[in-house]
Amino acid sequence: MRRRFMILSCLAAVLTLWGAGVASAATRWAIQATPNPSGAMFPSFNDVSCASATSCTAVGVYTTGSGISRTLAEHWNGSKWAIQTTPDPSGAVLSVFYDVSCASAASCTAVGRYDASDNAELTLAERWNGSKWAIQATPSGPTDAELTGVSCISATSCTAAGFYSTSSGTLLTLAEHWNGTTWSIQAALNPSGSPDAQLEGISCTSATSCTAAGLYTISSGPSFTLAEHR
Repeated sequence: MRRRFMILSCLAAVLTLWGAGVASAATRWAIQATPNPSGAMFPSFNDVSCASATSCTAVGVYTTGSGISRTLAEHWNGSKWAIQTTPDPSGAVLSVFYDVSCASAASCTAVGRYDASDNAELTLAERWNGSKWAIQATPSGPTDAELTGVSCISATSCTAAGFYSTSSGTLLTLAEHWNGTTWSIQAALNPSGSPDAQLEGISCTSATSCTAAGLYTISSGPSFTLAEHR
């Protein structure tokens, strides 16, 4: 009886170690090979969104040989990453994606900003429909504006957040919503007396429930955390 107990104890220990090894292997991180655009300098990803284990989209920016920054998007199909063609606004001297959200493998929205030839910073949003990326018309603030975060609960409901600059240089929060047809500005809030406030990220659980987060400053200089809910 005692010998049998020892055998069972050893077997249990072996199974425990084997199970730990399987769990360790299953949770181990592994680098995936990602291609870079031909001739690209300083390519980087800023965000990624996965609709499933076999469909992920990563977005960011790269610099061409002539020194112009362009948007970058790549897709993971469960086996490998591949570059997707993303259009840049006509005449843009800089284009960048900051964030992406995929409601499904055939519906992703990426947001960021582009600089026009007159150096004005304008909001940028592009949509993936399962076969190609296309630029969407987005309203901007009075002067410089950026969309830094986006969250899509479906192909017809996305909310983006960011900030814009007034003519006096004050930064104010910016929120925009996509209803499946157009983007429209929503009334985001700014802390009373703050000279600068900006939203950096956003997450939506429904078309009418979103939380955005960022920061704001006070006149004496320090910055503080900022969260807003709709």
